[in-house]
Amino acid sequence: LEGGISVTACPSGYSIGSSNWIFKTEYERIGYLSSSSTHPTHSRAVEWEKLHDADALILTSLSRTPEYSYEVAVMEVAQTIVDTLKRGGNVLMPVNPVGSIYDLIDGGAFQDSRIYFISPVAKGALAYSNVNAEWLAEGRQNSMYVPEEPFTHSALVRNGRLKIYENIYESFCREYKTPCVVLTGHPSLRIGDAPHLIEMWGNDSKNALIMTDPDYPLNEVYAPFEDLAIRAFYYPIEIRLEFTQVNTSLLIMDLKPKNSITPMKYDEQLSISLPSKKLRKRKMKISPERNLSGRVVTHPDGERKIVRIDSINSAITLDAEGMSTNIQSPKEHRMMLLDAVTSYLQALC
Repeated sequence: LEGGISVTACPSGYSIGSSNWIFKTEYERIGYLSSSSTHPTHSRAVEWEKLHDADALILTSLSRTPEYSYEVAVMEVAQTIVDTLKRGGNVLMPVNPVGSIYDLIDGGAFQDSRIYFISPVAKGALAYSNVNAEWLAEGRQNSMYVPEEPFTHSALVRNGRLKIYENIYESFCREYKTPCVVLTGHPSLRIGDAPHLIEMWGNDSKNALIMTDPDYPLNEVYAPFEDLAIRAFYYPIEIRLEFTQVNTSLLIMDLKPKNSITPMKYDEQLSISLPSKKLRKRKMKISPERNLSGRVVTHPDGERKIVRIDSINSAITLDAEGMSTNIQSPKEHRMMLLDAVTSYLQALC
């Protein structure tokens, strides 16, 4: 870059094409650790050599759900699919069209079920995985020279088990059969075809929604659909490095950077904060007619405020000056609390 900086990419082990980066000048070498994984998946194994002994190492995209096991999550997904199909129900999985979806299809998570993959880029994503051998795990690279296909999804398409559509309209509406498994976007449940399918299948408890993206926890995205009868499950499939793993072994024993840089939140538990002597407190009326009030707890940095209503076992968390709101409470109190947040947001922030 401009003759003064050289930039090198090396495999991060997370997915096809995912990389860590090394920025080198005449005097310094800086590493940038993006989404990385040591877990054996379809992707080429992570390479650490070029990141050794960097003057500075920037850590990003670490796992936020270290308590969940990848193996257990995959087994739970497979079991839930089997149970749902036996009941005559359909399974909806809001996913991204690349990444862990390759391993789920290839690992037999869907077994003998009828699979529909719906995305404008679905066909290209599956084709892309078969032609980028240099980014695949060694065993999958070798299969391309036998010759064999590195993934099973091509065979599933040929025998009709896996069908690909760009959207849920037109041919899909005419051709799909139940019970089935539908893979579509988006994990946020706000865009894509997933919200429409939830509305279509939501009134039948035989159907199931399975969320696997760790960046979109069920309790943060499912609120608009909570009153529906469809069963909702959250099995986060997470293979990224987590903070403790990096801090206790990778940095100290392998990479040994002179300086490491990471966002502070990776060193904190992602949970609602408890009041302490260092926090500022005040009270707020939640529902005067019911004589409910909450304790408002404000962090010194002003970035997060928590309102606790102990009498109804509820809490409201406000981030980014009220732009993000998370209500944790029994279902019967959620609407009242939502109204309270709307009414008192100015006072809280």
